Order: sequence, then C-alpha cells, then structure tokens
Amino acid sequence: MSDYEPSHFVCHVTCPFHEGDDVPSLAIYSNGTAYCFACATYCKVSDIDNINQLIKLSRIKQKPVKEKVKKLYKTLKESDNNISEQLYYKFHKNLSSKHRQYWHKERGLYYRTIDKYLIGWTGQFYSIPIYKNNRPYSLAFRRHELDTISMKYMVLKGTVPILFNNDLLYLDKLWITEGFVDCLTMTQVGFPSVCSIIGSVNGFKKQWAKLFENKQIYILLDNDQAGQIGADNLHALLPNSRVIRVPEQYKDVNEFWVDCCRSNRESYFIDYFNKLQER
Repeated sequence: MSDYEPSHFVCHVTCPFHEGDDVPSLAIYSNGTAYCFACATYCKVSDIDNINQLIKLSRIKQKPVKEKVKKLYKTLKESDNNISEQLYYKFHKNLSSKHRQYWHKERGLYYRTIDKYLIGWTGQFYSIPIYKNNRPYSLAFRRHELDTISMKYMVLKGTVPILFNNDLLYLDKLWITEGFVDCLTMTQVGFPSVCSIIGSVNGFKKQWAKLFENKQIYILLDNDQAGQIGADNLHALLPNSRVIRVPEQYKDVNEFWVDCCRSNRESYFIDYFNKLQER
C-alpha cells in the first residue's frame, strides 16, 4: 500500500430527517447519494434542502480533522509503506496507560483483549489491526473519545472490505455484530463474533453469505432504527440466522456490557445471551 488517504465518503452533515443529531450522521457520497446511519434514511443529495449550506458548515468543522488525517498518513508513510505486524506492534506500544484505561473502563474490554488484538495509538487516532487469513491486511482507525467531529471509524483507502475476526469462520456458531467494539465485546466473553470492517449496517456483502452456510448464526446489530432495518435485511440474506436484540434501554451490546460491568452483573449479561441461544 503506497496511497494512504481517507476513503469513500465526502463528508458527514447534520441529518435533517430526525431530531437530536448532535454528532452528524448523514453521510454524503460522491455519487450524489446520502445515507443517515442514525435513522436509516437513504436519498439523493438533490432532495435535501439547504444541502450546500450543510456541506459548507461540515467542511468548516472538518478542517482540523483533515489536518489530523494528514498527520496520520504522514506517520504511516514514515513508518513503512507496507502493512506489517511490526507496524501493528509499534502503534500498540504507543498505547498509554490512560488510553488502556479508557478501553477497559469505558468500553469494557479486558486488558488481555486489548493486547491480543493489538489496539494501538497512532498519535492522532486509535488503531485496530485487520488480518486476513492470519496475515496483516490493513488498519482501521477510531477517533479519540474527546474528538466529536472526526469520523468515528476509518479504514485505509484501497482496502477491499472483509470480515473482521475472519479467523473464526471455521466455527459452527457465530455472532454478527455491527462494529469492532461490539465484536470484541462478544468474543471476549465467549460468543465468537465477526463484523464488516466497514462498521455499518450496510457493510455486509452479499457474497459473504456462503461463508455462513450450515452454521448457527446470531445477528446482533444496534438498537436504533438503522440497526433494526439492517438486522432484518441481513436475516433475509442469511435464512439460517436469528435476530437477537439487546434490552431496549441500551443502544448497542457494548453499552449493555459496560453497564453490567459497572453494576457487577457480568454473569447476567452472559446468561442473557446463553438463554437466547438455547431458545
């Protein structure tokens, strides 16, 4: 890989189709379409009122983000133009105790999970290594918890979408989650999970369906409208699957897990999903 640039979309803008979109959720794409990851609205850019003003405001807000992204890719180029485990370990070594505490206390990841998956810090973003056939393949990046304007996740340009945790595809029983953190949450407590590295409800590719034939599949996406629609669509693609939902007061499985950890109810979390599996 020699071209380190952010991939696929133009910008995020505040969605005009639902209220309370404090962190802009409507993605604008270069082909003239738009999709909201919060309310699942899909439309043409030309159908949105004041779209030019929305994009203008977004670009003003995104200016400091672009500088951060430039620094990130500069760091990558200075390190090595090839994705390697050496690069993964370098970023993992950069992960400070404060960063580790965030992933452990705020996101509920065990320290052994943080180390096993080599979650790292680039200096601008958290890094999550992506493997394919047990070999280094690409990198995903997650914004810092205090960063409210960057994209939540990015992957390197040119990365062909694959399943994260794909080394688990040999198992007969698998969970499909919406994003990396949910995937790691479920896997670490005994529910082997995979997710698209795109990290969205629309990230699952139709051609992947054959990878799940003759398996017990549980679909566990977010509790919002987009997640519910995405789960139903995925179930239609995987007729051997079951759609599982977290309790309605939680937005996703990681929030459910963190709440259980803070109230010493980890066993309740595990029993909750074990009972759903047995039905």
